[in-house]
Amino acid sequence: MKSSALRREIWRDISTGTAWSVIFTLVASVLLTGLAAADVLLVSRINAQAEHYRSSMASIMVMEAKGKINAHACLALSRQPGVHAVVAVRSPEKQVSADALPSSSIRTYESTPGVERILRIPVTERAGTDIAPEQVGAYVSQSVAETLALSPGERFSLGGQQTMTMGIFPWDEADGRRPGFAYSLFLPVPPRGSFDECWVETWPMNPALDSMIRGSVEAGENLPHLSPKLYPFNSSLGATFDGNGLFHDRLSAYAPWLVAVLGVLIGAASVWRRRLEISSDLHAGVARADILVKFMWESAIWVTATQILALPVMTWMVLRNPAADQGQMWMMVLLYLFLSAASCLIGAFLATLGVREKHLLSFFKNR
Repeated sequence: MKSSALRREIWRDISTGTAWSVIFTLVASVLLTGLAAADVLLVSRINAQAEHYRSSMASIMVMEAKGKINAHACLALSRQPGVHAVVAVRSPEKQVSADALPSSSIRTYESTPGVERILRIPVTERAGTDIAPEQVGAYVSQSVAETLALSPGERFSLGGQQTMTMGIFPWDEADGRRPGFAYSLFLPVPPRGSFDECWVETWPMNPALDSMIRGSVEAGENLPHLSPKLYPFNSSLGATFDGNGLFHDRLSAYAPWLVAVLGVLIGAASVWRRRLEISSDLHAGVARADILVKFMWESAIWVTATQILALPVMTWMVLRNPAADQGQMWMMVLLYLFLSAASCLIGAFLATLGVREKHLLSFFKNR
């Protein structure tokens, strides 16, 4: 069959509705795109749970041993895989107050450099780190900043000493995080001397790191009396977050296999319903290769329409995820688009090959 005649035949089947292109586009969209969308939605919910877990500071483990935390041993944990931020924290012997409000003391903590990552200080709420020798820097909570009308980079007098506002961190204890920091400030200090706590943020969570965190406690005769404690900064959400377990145990874990199987069945059905036509063409002397090309092109048209309809829906669902997870979600969407298209075309291909001329009479009787 000439290519021009083949093109006319394909166009005639599509335009007259013989190929049922619209029907199979809708069927594939409802079944295949629906399954894919359900799986993407469940994975998006897992991503949202993970984001909430991290933003609530539940991914931070605290090793508490007053006056017995070795800062260098604590900071050495930053070299472990999955560790995002590490700081050693202590409370100074004397709390300070802003000279503008001398009667109101501010809960003060000293920490090793890098606390801005632990405190989730946005880049827009940070200032430069260039501080004059006669000044100190401080990271202040949102409440302190509002009370003193401070902005990043602004200087204020703290305990008689000029202090630069290096950053402003939000603090919402409504999510269950450890209280005591809503009206506070952190003074970065060198990792010298002993500290009270070691804060370690890991992601993904690594339970094996717990024993390493305990190594930040200095040995001593009175160590049993101190009773070192290891706990999550936000214990309301659990001590760990098993993202891999939630992903593998989700209800839609087998959705890719279902999409592949249903795609083959839908593609095969789109051709098998016209088995009498194929068998008749073979009996009339039409080459099987021409029949195969015609049906594959007709199948490709409604498969492409299905992909076009699915793409806006999938794009919307991907963009609802945190920016850090969107790359993996796009890979998941592309996998589903490929599976649905490939399985439908494979089903159509196999069904076309499965029709035989010798079955023409039985097809005619059962039409």
